Amino acid sequence: MSRLDNKPQIWKLAVDLGLGSTTRPVSEILNHVKQLVRNVAQKFSSATLNDLLTATAEEVRTIFKEIHSNEDLENLQSTYFALGETGFANLHNELDAQGYAITLKRIKPAKWDRTYVSSDRLPR
Repeated sequence: MSRLDNKPQIWKLAVDLGLGSTTRPVSEILNHVKQLVRNVAQKFSSATLNDLLTATAEEVRTIFKEIHSNEDLENLQSTYFALGETGFANLHNELDAQGYAITLKRIKPAKWDRTYVSSDRLPR
């Protein structure tokens, strides 16, 4: 059993993904994600990893934002905060608490916008 199996965030993620009750949520989540990515790769005939990343992002309605500096983080926060996405105001603390990556669900996306924003803080 992984140490992460006991984390409340992992259990919530498993429930949010519709995986139900399990004693090994990390394994279940990983298996679920692997199958989703395989399906996307087949559906879109992804020839490169970049193609697969683009197709997967579209399929799960997320946009990937890399954070290379404090300025990148501030720009990301202010951009989405200006769109009424108040959850981004605390992004710096969320990234510190979660590690190097996080996905936030937008509360006010326009119909044509992606529902999620996935950010990672790259090593400096």
